[in-house]
Amino acid sequence: MGTETATVDLGGRRLGGDIGGGSGRAGLARGTAVGRYQIVDRLGEGGMGVVYAAFDPELDRKVALKLLRPGREEESGRLRLLREAQAAARLSHPNVVTVHDAGLFGEQVFVALELVDGPTLRRWLGEARRPWREVLERFLAAGRGLAAAHAAGLVHRDFKPDNVLLGRDGRVKVADFGLVRPAGELVAAEGGSGGWLQGSPASPVSPPSPLEATVTREGAVVGTPAYMAPEQLRGGVADARSDQFSFCVALWEALAGERPFAGRGAAVASAIEKGDIREPEDQRTFPGWLRPVLGRGLATDPAARYPAMDDLLAALTPPAASSSAMRWRRLGTAAVVLAAAGTAAGLTLFHARQADLCGGAGAKVAGAWNGERRAALHAAFTGTGAPFAAAAATAVERGLDRYTAAWAGEHRQACEATRKRGEQSEDLLDRRMLCLDQRLGEVRALVDLFAHADRQVVERSVAALGALPPAAVCADLRALTARVPPPRDPAARARLAAFGAELSRVRALREAGKYADGLAAARRLRTRAEGLGYPPALAEALLLLGELEELAGEPGPATRTLAAAVAAAEAAGHDEVKARAAIALMGNLGQTQARFAEARPWQDFAAATLSRLAGERPGSERLAAGPGEVGGPATGRDAGLAGSRLGGGRLEADFHDRVARVLEADGRYAEALAEAERALALRRGLLGPGHPEVGSTLRATGLMLYRLGRMEEARRRFEEALGLQRVALGPDHPEVATIVDNLGTVLYSQGHLDEAVAHHRRSLALRERALGPASLPVADSLNNLGNALDNSGHYAEALASYRRSLDIRRRLLGEHHVAVAASLGNMGTVLINQRRLPEAFEYHKQALAILERTVGRDHPKAATTLHNLASNLLQQGRFREALPWAEESLAVVEKAQGPDHPYVAEELVALADVERRLGRTRQVIPRLERALAILEKESEPWSLARARFALAQALWEAADDQIDRRDRPRALRLAEGARELFRGMGELAGQDRVALAEIEAWLGARR
Repeated sequence: MGTETATVDLGGRRLGGDIGGGSGRAGLARGTAVGRYQIVDRLGEGGMGVVYAAFDPELDRKVALKLLRPGREEESGRLRLLREAQAAARLSHPNVVTVHDAGLFGEQVFVALELVDGPTLRRWLGEARRPWREVLERFLAAGRGLAAAHAAGLVHRDFKPDNVLLGRDGRVKVADFGLVRPAGELVAAEGGSGGWLQGSPASPVSPPSPLEATVTREGAVVGTPAYMAPEQLRGGVADARSDQFSFCVALWEALAGERPFAGRGAAVASAIEKGDIREPEDQRTFPGWLRPVLGRGLATDPAARYPAMDDLLAALTPPAASSSAMRWRRLGTAAVVLAAAGTAAGLTLFHARQADLCGGAGAKVAGAWNGERRAALHAAFTGTGAPFAAAAATAVERGLDRYTAAWAGEHRQACEATRKRGEQSEDLLDRRMLCLDQRLGEVRALVDLFAHADRQVVERSVAALGALPPAAVCADLRALTARVPPPRDPAARARLAAFGAELSRVRALREAGKYADGLAAARRLRTRAEGLGYPPALAEALLLLGELEELAGEPGPATRTLAAAVAAAEAAGHDEVKARAAIALMGNLGQTQARFAEARPWQDFAAATLSRLAGERPGSERLAAGPGEVGGPATGRDAGLAGSRLGGGRLEADFHDRVARVLEADGRYAEALAEAERALALRRGLLGPGHPEVGSTLRATGLMLYRLGRMEEARRRFEEALGLQRVALGPDHPEVATIVDNLGTVLYSQGHLDEAVAHHRRSLALRERALGPASLPVADSLNNLGNALDNSGHYAEALASYRRSLDIRRRLLGEHHVAVAASLGNMGTVLINQRRLPEAFEYHKQALAILERTVGRDHPKAATTLHNLASNLLQQGRFREALPWAEESLAVVEKAQGPDHPYVAEELVALADVERRLGRTRQVIPRLERALAILEKESEPWSLARARFALAQALWEAADDQIDRRDRPRALRLAEGARELFRGMGELAGQDRVALAEIEAWLGARR
């Protein structure tokens, strides 16, 4: 993947779907609040509950909300629903409906579940006559969900087509775990003798949790009799083999059009007990090889069924699809044996195969990139009306010309090397050509997407092209031979080629920012990879799925998928995927989830994998600091591990870039800058000084310098990035707008307010034109414009800008997001400047509550809000209440930035101001002396001016207390120095003008 170019909100001393009304059918009215969820519509009801579509405003998503059906609020019903929530919450599997939450609504229990936007399996089967392969494919997916439940020690007990949901994107999800219970538990059934767990109806045992509670009553039918195993009907022990029986009944019914056991009520129960299976009438929809497989699953005796669900699924896999890595190895061996049968015949076969693989390179390139496709791309780009479309089209066309020319060169080189080595290199040629075909397939998929581009695709097109792995990776012989060999069997190769084409298409969706579409396709791709049995394909599919899960806002599932990708890549010998998955997992845990301690081992693991890719001995050199640390000075070489290997330098650059982002999220800005600088050096060396990825990394280093208070250096980096990206991407590209906005924030921090306002207005205009009026980048520009307007004294306009930014962020991010906290905090700041202090205090409290929930109260972002709360109380004259806020703010900043950071000095001045009002003058002076010593080294004029004036006031007041006036001349000099600093800043506005007037008044009263 290329460098991330998302907007970053730099924030000075500030913090950084409509569901309508009405009602549906009988039940809860539309808009009713159930916990935090808002009812949208009624979806249906089952034996236990009513299901609604609902909206979760916290996470900005729709969910399915299941409530115990009105009129059945007894304790057993509540326990069943809580059991469903607990059981399904134990599972995390693509083929099981995800449970998000559970709680009470009055006396009713509710469960919030993943909303699957499609029909039940029964409805799907009833819509049309389905080919048996399609039916079997969906049942196999559902069976994997059941197998996952069994692996977690759970039994569903009510599997049937009504309890399987099909998403419109192809997902298959097992649902309705309301009757689930731990494996091996006794169940009660019609006519049974009870079946209470650990007791009898007369002496029940208090259950330790809803999942373990027995809620069936003697004489009650639990489950659906037509699908129930004999042991369930008898009230015996239900285990995974009981679900296996129900699964086979449902699959038989789906294929034959009728269930295997005839009758209703007592008649069907009798047929099940006897094992009286009726044969299907239409053999066309029921392949003969399936009959004995399902017959075993329907055995009356559980011991006669398959040992586990996985064994049943393996038996149900169509013979043509039951490939495996070992089978491919055998096929490869067989090919070698055949080749060895005769020297002349072997050489003939080899040369024929070589000619087949090496011929037609030009035609292959033309199939991916030609004049017709160039014209389609250009027309699609310019047809979007995006102001940056023409420049992007030109850049992409040139890039594709260069890439395909390089690909042709690699293809030629591979064939020439094979001719020199002879038939012994046939396997190597096979591997290289498979790799080259994958690279060209990715080009083809990207061009297909470009030929139907919308604005979003055009915006990301240059970065998407830059993210293509270079064709030179296919010359890395050691890495290619480390992997499981590709199949020789033509049918297996054809399946692998089709898989590769789909993999390329999904990668193109990811790079173009089409995360929802890509995620749905990646889930299907994972299932497809599992069926191939070729380990490298599974590793690549898992990596892609994990990346898309994170990008689509599903960090928890991404964690598990990326870990699985690492394991699969290890088994496949695919070190590149293993390194990428480890890097992604480090970022997922650290940058996305702020689980920094868990991210550190993955950083170590990724570094070690990169070292091996470079050919270093394990442990000889390290990319980063000692074990357990993210970041720190590198002890290995910085010029790049693996140079041209696997695009190894780019992979290392990605590693340092992601470490930098984790460190920034952790508030460790100096270390983050060091890592970003490493990424920048690598990208400059590998990609050249004018590449867009270099521009993006330059901007990232500018951000780190800004965070460190090194404003002039930050400004130079942003200006360099701006010049580069204007040439590379065009003057109207959103990335250019981002850098203009960043420059405006630095100018604001340097006191150049008019220039800052102009930059933010320019950025806002560019973003509105390119992205529309309600995108997150537009919200960032509005926020930063508000900062500059506020400090310029244009309070009403600043407040309006902040409000619009807040509205956009709430709508797109939900109520509980760091960016929402930034907007709330900034609105509080402008209200302080308008002397609307109680209002401002409430806004800052809201911001702090969000920050506590997201990044934690000890994060540097929270320190700004703590500072503002102290300032508010100080201005209200509530000095004692202000003191703990000011002390906490100082402690947070000092811990995060170290004792000599300019932000620490600013917090020292703020705390001293509170303490001086409380009469603690002797404590104030050393605190201010320390602040002044920090700020005299490197700081912005207004910070130094305020520190000087604060110390002048303290020294003067101390002299009054002690009748010792020796410090008064120094106090006057400090105040005069502060006045000159403000005067040197040019035309002042807002708080700077107020501060200068206060200094002049103070000096005038003491002359």
